[in-house]
Amino acid sequence: MANEKQLASVFQPTAANVPQQVFIADADLEGTIMTSITVSNDSTSNASYKAYIGPLTPPPTKALLPKRTVKIDRTDIPPELTAQIVPPGEALWIETSVLSSIAITVSGRDLT
Repeated sequence: MANEKQLASVFQPTAANVPQQVFIADADLEGTIMTSITVSNDSTSNASYKAYIGPLTPPPTKALLPKRTVKIDRTDIPPELTAQIVPPGEALWIETSVLSSIAITVSGRDLT
């Protein structure tokens, strides 16, 4: 069993309302399982996000985690994403409603 590792450390999307890649699962392995994910909002306004798992192109359109709101100075730990497997060569994507409002941290391990 592979060791747990940080897959994304304080990833902040650079555009609003556009899915952006948080991390890509290694194409040479059997995928990556997410063991923990936190979504923090340290901004001055509430912000929402959606999460997707899908290919690198085109960006996915069906959200695995539909719109979820994180209030000012709060952190969300979405259980729907814990234990999800990102297939080889695919990515975890996040779409946020407000630019520079949400920071995402993800840990997990590669499946071999």
